[in-house]
Amino acid sequence: MLSIFREPEIKTPHWLRETIGWKLSDVLFELKTTTGKDKIYLADVLRGIQVFGANGGGKTSGAGRTVARAFIENGFGGLVLCVKNDEAKTWRKYCKDAGREKDLVVVNAEGMFGCNIFDSLARDKSEDVRLSTISNFISDVATLYSRDGENKSGSDPFWEDERKKLIQEVIFITGKMFSSVTTRNLIEVLELAQSFAGENGMKSELDKHTFEIQLDRLLDQFPNHNRTSDSVRYFKKNFKELPSKTRGTIVSMVMSVIYPLTFDPLEKLFSKETNIKVEDVFNGKIIVIDVPIHGYGDVGKLTQLIWKKLFMKAVMERLETDGRPTFLWTDESQYFAEKKDSLFTTTTRSLKCSVVYLTQNLPNYYSHVGSEAAVDSIVGSFVMKIFHQNSEVKTNEWASRTIGKVMKQKKTHTSTNGKHSSSSVSTSESLEDDLLPSAFSTLKEGGFMHSNKSEAIVVLPRRLSSGKTWVKAEFRQD
Repeated sequence: MLSIFREPEIKTPHWLRETIGWKLSDVLFELKTTTGKDKIYLADVLRGIQVFGANGGGKTSGAGRTVARAFIENGFGGLVLCVKNDEAKTWRKYCKDAGREKDLVVVNAEGMFGCNIFDSLARDKSEDVRLSTISNFISDVATLYSRDGENKSGSDPFWEDERKKLIQEVIFITGKMFSSVTTRNLIEVLELAQSFAGENGMKSELDKHTFEIQLDRLLDQFPNHNRTSDSVRYFKKNFKELPSKTRGTIVSMVMSVIYPLTFDPLEKLFSKETNIKVEDVFNGKIIVIDVPIHGYGDVGKLTQLIWKKLFMKAVMERLETDGRPTFLWTDESQYFAEKKDSLFTTTTRSLKCSVVYLTQNLPNYYSHVGSEAAVDSIVGSFVMKIFHQNSEVKTNEWASRTIGKVMKQKKTHTSTNGKHSSSSVSTSESLEDDLLPSAFSTLKEGGFMHSNKSEAIVVLPRRLSSGKTWVKAEFRQD
């Protein structure tokens, strides 16, 4: 009976959104706060969302669940990276509840869905641009996959330049020698090139001469093709004349990212047939990469990183920026965070893409990213910040500083006793934390002890119902 007195909640079906479009003023969800209700608009989420919260503090089941469901119910397409083994199960339920099971694509180790990264990166590009694109892509993945490699190349640009150059030339020669570029073909060409350059223990003397013959044959096949001549010259002169130790280091840097791609399931996922493209998110697909780090270790990490890079590249190159909104979702985001993220998140509003990162605390970022300055840049690029219950000191202090200080008045009462007693009141002003760090450790974490309702401090750069740029909000977990 009470339901007849409630204002009905009318949602626009995702299929109808395609005809009416998405506006920045669209309301995705409402926050129930201690001071009323605050509407969260599409314009808010497109500026990036960073969620902090301790284990069991409600970040995933509270704010995370609310935001994820809002994306799905409003027709977003997106990419979900998985660290935990149950992440895909969670998103299956979200999509089922919203009637979007048909839009869900779960990429797993069985290899039912694959995306040949060489075909994907080479699409609609000239030869030189294609080679540069693939080279830069693989180098970026290698850098992020191996933090040690990032530090080494960062200290001396020579190593990074030489790595990119070798990747570029190996891909070009492989494409000319074979009918298609695959990771196994790349490995074969790399090993032949090492043998040709005089490395011991790689290939037989026959293979060494075979590679030289193949290079000369390419010159005969493409006599007036400058790019072929440049690549052959690179292997016959530049690569061969490098000091043995230097050459070996550069080859190892390239092998470190290409060789793992020959492992199962990486080869099935990235070197075979393409039947799922990252661009499908623009048509409403929600792609969940169910090769979680907790279950697959480094193989899972490399799988997620490649998809992340493919997604970011596709969004940056998207031409239709007034179409369907998309999202990049990473719970336990410390595993995937990198310095370049801030360059992406600061442009996503115009690209209709929302980036959502969830993690426990700042030290998680410090331990994986390495540089505090880089971490500050990453988390600072997220305009919307949500803080669930947390007891980590640095994170709470940073949250308090993020909210800022306000001028507060203090009244001091003084009195004197004696023959002529008197009292007076003086007022002074001072800048103090608007919200003390201790406030974040006492938020309700939800669960059965709090009726499945968790609390969080939500920060946005506009005036909210509290009259400030932050509110204490309540999130239902069921």
